[in-house]
Amino acid sequence: MKVCPHCSGAYPVAEGFCPMDGTRLRTLHASDGGAPIGPGDAYASTLLGTVLDRRYRLDALIGEGGMGLVFRATHVLIGKPLAIKLLRPEHTSSPDVARRFLLEARVASSLKHPNVVEISDFGETGSGGAYYVMELLEGRTLAQSIDQSGPMSPPDAVITAAQICAGLSAAHALGIVHRDLKPDNVFLADPRHGAEHPVVKLLDFGIARAGPRRITVSGSVLGTPEYMSPEMAQGHDVDHRADLYALGVILFEMLTGTVPFYNREMAKTLELHVFGERPSLASRKPELARLQRIGELVGVLMSIDRDARPRDAGEVLRSLRAAWVQDLDAEAVAQVQRATLAMGSNRLPDIADAAGGAPWP
Repeated sequence: MKVCPHCSGAYPVAEGFCPMDGTRLRTLHASDGGAPIGPGDAYASTLLGTVLDRRYRLDALIGEGGMGLVFRATHVLIGKPLAIKLLRPEHTSSPDVARRFLLEARVASSLKHPNVVEISDFGETGSGGAYYVMELLEGRTLAQSIDQSGPMSPPDAVITAAQICAGLSAAHALGIVHRDLKPDNVFLADPRHGAEHPVVKLLDFGIARAGPRRITVSGSVLGTPEYMSPEMAQGHDVDHRADLYALGVILFEMLTGTVPFYNREMAKTLELHVFGERPSLASRKPELARLQRIGELVGVLMSIDRDARPRDAGEVLRSLRAAWVQDLDAEAVAQVQRATLAMGSNRLPDIADAAGGAPWP
């Protein structure tokens, strides 16, 4: 069971957002009366202890998505803890889905950046099965953060958005467009080395487009309607600006706790992205009226016409920098500055380069 933290409405587990106000629904956990068991749990339990390719032992199920199950695993030869994503059994007979899954592994493994999850290996299990190996992350997804803790403070939202931009900039530089950027695919890894804020890791490049190649599944929509750009919703070809649109939706949700557009009927949600009036931050949270520049940036990112959006992730970073200086008070600006510096000397150049080389405040 899920509940809306805004209107207190109760909804089935399958619902993601409140149909009344677009707020991300919160899952009732065991302490609240019992959490539902995921559909992958029963199958996953039969795999625990299995060793893939004589190297990777599956130890525990830690997550599940539309295409795969994610296990905590151990490299049995060196004892290193890892995470493994395994293609769901119901998809092993589908060539389209299997190709998408392996493409995710190949695309993600070519990306080497602190804000993108590291893929170290991938392979097949026989009978159409496939898997890939990635770094084991401790923390929670951005979706879980909003679900459990509600909207972020403006400084935290800016810090998170800046790291998303850095990861996107690295992907876009290689001609890779994520095409399914959403809070479920943004992981907030626990802070390291005394840092105050999580490290963002972008996940699941499963429907990414690298260069001219494209994989589609007949009769289905690839992507998540609540974060889908107008051009993608209309079935047009997309470029990196579709990811920037999704970033605008994510920034809106981080600040307000709601998505800008939601309807139980997927077609109507897509129609709102194409034709709907863009809501302001203050229309969902009146106290955000003071965030004038950040609100303007969100609106530009969510422009219907992709030519009206920022040119690239670096331009978004520069706009974020200018926005926080104008919109946030001195202590909030200092908080963002401390977080940026705490990312470490190996991270600061990545952000500065993506922002055109200009130092952050």
